[in-house]
Amino acid sequence: MSPKIWPPRQDDSARLSHPAHWTEAAACQYFDGDFWFVEVGESTVPAKAVCRGCTVREQCLAMALDRCRQKHQSPILE
Repeated sequence: MSPKIWPPRQDDSARLSHPAHWTEAAACQYFDGDFWFVEVGESTVPAKAVCRGCTVREQCLAMALDRCRQKHQSPILE
């Protein structure tokens, strides 16, 4: 549940300052998948803190909602 590489390597700095796609600027890219899916009773505060400080939160939320709609075809999310 720890970051993959943080802080970014020096060779990542140019890529992060001018990302080709918004996902390249996402703060979460340095964390493995287990970081986001905590066990019952574990705190979600660390994951929420990463999202709170991310510069591409809006794009990420839009993508997550689109994926959820596609997967579940739920009129509740419309």
